[in-house]
Amino acid sequence: MIKQRAIFIIGLWVLLLPFLGFPIIWKKILFAGTGILLMGLAYLLYREKEDLLIRIFGGEREKNPAEMLGIDLKDSLQRIKRKKTAPPQTVDPSLDAQPEKIIEITERE
Repeated sequence: MIKQRAIFIIGLWVLLLPFLGFPIIWKKILFAGTGILLMGLAYLLYREKEDLLIRIFGGEREKNPAEMLGIDLKDSLQRIKRKKTAPPQTVDPSLDAQPEKIIEITERE
C-alpha cells in the first residue's frame, strides 16, 4: 500500500510542479528525477505481483496465467472459431416481403 500511496503523492507533485516557480532547467531536472522515481516504483510493483503469483501457484511462474488455472486456450479458441463460422440459419426466400404467406403457414400449423 505504501508504493501506491507514493505513486499518488508523486502524481500530485507532477501536477503542482509547473506552478511552483522553479526555473526551466530545474523543472526539467525535477521532471526527469520524478520519471526515474516512477519507473523504479513501477518495477517494484511488478516484482511484488510476480512474487505473489509464485507464492499462490507455487514454483516458477509459467508465462501463461490461463494454463496455471487449468484453462485450455486452444480448445476455447476452437469453440469460438466454430461459433463464428457456423452457417447462418436459412430462411425461405419466397417468404421475404410476403407477410400473407407467413400468416398462412403459421395458421396451417
